[in-house]
Amino acid sequence: MRRGQSDEWLRATLLGAAFDAGDADKAEDLIDVIIDEGRARWKLDSIENDLEASARQLADSGQRERLLAVIGRLKTV
Repeated sequence: MRRGQSDEWLRATLLGAAFDAGDADKAEDLIDVIIDEGRARWKLDSIENDLEASARQLADSGQRERLLAVIGRLKTV
């Protein structure tokens, strides 16, 4: 992203990594960027199930709920 290179899967990949790491702060930042940039819906649809599975595995209920809220925002894009 810093290099300005175009990769249509970059945001989706980073969002998946944030979910896998249980990093709600990063996921919330990325969903804002995704919404602002208007990413293609099919790319987001293709990762929704993976994101939900990652979120549901978290023991920390606060982080889990924040990540599930990100998924809710993702569904409105």
